[in-house]
Amino acid sequence: MKRLLLTFIFLATHICYAQDTNSRDSLSSSQFRDQHVASLDLQYSLLSLPFPGSKGASFNLNLGKDWQLVLDYMSTGVEVNFSKLNLAGFNEKQLGLKIRRYFGNSFNLGFGYVRRSNEIYLDPNVYGINTSNINARTEAYSNLAHFSLSNR
Repeated sequence: MKRLLLTFIFLATHICYAQDTNSRDSLSSSQFRDQHVASLDLQYSLLSLPFPGSKGASFNLNLGKDWQLVLDYMSTGVEVNFSKLNLAGFNEKQLGLKIRRYFGNSFNLGFGYVRRSNEIYLDPNVYGINTSNINARTEAYSNLAHFSLSNR
């Protein structure tokens, strides 16, 4: 299954690249930012931690060909269910406000603010450690300074 998925991704990338290089109207990254006000990206991260498979979206406001304001949201989670019982789970959400400064076509420096929340819950009725009618649930929040170097 993994080989089939990797083959499909390779072929899709090759087809998209071939269409892009044959098009007379294809824009470079800096030309796209200069000619468009905003863009919306849908994201899926295979290598996110602590659990893979983060999903999210970002709204990019182009402030010119060299600057971009980004509002992004990512979410991931794992649940353990049996029948209709939610035994335990972990959820993580990230909301960020970032600024990107482009140097050239696509190399950029990003910095900003990220609010991260983690939630862990456990249903004590299932495990026989019931001390009250309230499920065991804990949440943690953190405020982070974001800094990145990327080529996109």
